[in-house]
Amino acid sequence: MNVLCAFAPSFWVLFALKVGVAVGGAWFYPIVVSLLSDLFAPRHRTLAFTLLQLCGTSGVGIAVMLSGGAIALSHRLSVFAVGSFGPIEWWRYAFILVSVPAPLGAALLFTIREPRRHLTLNTTQGLAPKLLPYLKQHWAVCAAVIFGTAAANIPVFAARSWLPEYFARAFAQKPVEASTLAGLILTFGSALGIGAGGLLAVWLRRRGRENANLAVVIASYTTPVVLLVLLPFVAAPVSAALVFGAAFLLFNLHGGPQIDIIQGVVPNEIRGRFVTLVLMVGYLGAFLGPFVVGLLDDHVFNARSGIRYSMSVTLVVACIVAAFCWSYRARSMLALLRGGLHD
Repeated sequence: MNVLCAFAPSFWVLFALKVGVAVGGAWFYPIVVSLLSDLFAPRHRTLAFTLLQLCGTSGVGIAVMLSGGAIALSHRLSVFAVGSFGPIEWWRYAFILVSVPAPLGAALLFTIREPRRHLTLNTTQGLAPKLLPYLKQHWAVCAAVIFGTAAANIPVFAARSWLPEYFARAFAQKPVEASTLAGLILTFGSALGIGAGGLLAVWLRRRGRENANLAVVIASYTTPVVLLVLLPFVAAPVSAALVFGAAFLLFNLHGGPQIDIIQGVVPNEIRGRFVTLVLMVGYLGAFLGPFVVGLLDDHVFNARSGIRYSMSVTLVVACIVAAFCWSYRARSMLALLRGGLHD
């Protein structure tokens, strides 16, 4: 679908094809979470989910880092004629170039075997739970998880969409320089944070902290706020990259522990559907993140360098809201996790 975008004759065809790209990508995450939940014992899941998040975030960071080079290569290729078609616009080449790794990923998926499902007590008694009744019974915890995830997606997708433009506007950097700095932040800041968060949760759990995962999740949203508040006052691009990198390291501590909580608060039989629901609502944050930054930039701060403030405000407010959501029903959430309904 992404390669076909290169041959779109109009905006609406391009839009429809990008929807197809999104549909294909949407299938992946709920299925992988469910697979990993059955492939690993509960005591190993936090690290398994940490590795999942680590790989995904690193891939995004590397993609952003290479995006400037892909754009430059696309411009060079656009001067060459392709048969009777003549020269092709650079943006069409860009779609093709970024699709090159896809066949390798598809081939690796064929090495995965279907795991044995972990049966719950309810299943063995013939009383398999249903999603809607369970949501009604535990609505406060489920709402906290769902909307906490949505709020957490706001800074993630705001940064993915605007970080290269942030360096270009705030510090007048060229696309290759801006994408390189943004990619380094997303790759190393996020990757180190995800890895550290998973190890920290395991370390706390081994020392008797039953709330280890939830404590790490809440801390990941509260600790970067001070750094993000200071962001508009940083005067140099390298300094801004260090502040952003440190903030994203702290913010991404939640990676593995948060997924472990999401799949752990529901019984095994409805886990895939619940994760799907969390993602469906969560992608509201994926829309709001880039949108709010652009809205504040155009209508509030209204200057080329105003992105310093629009990024800071968006990320700070989103982190505070996410921390509130995950703290809202903490005791009830821990009670469900201790109940061991998923195994």
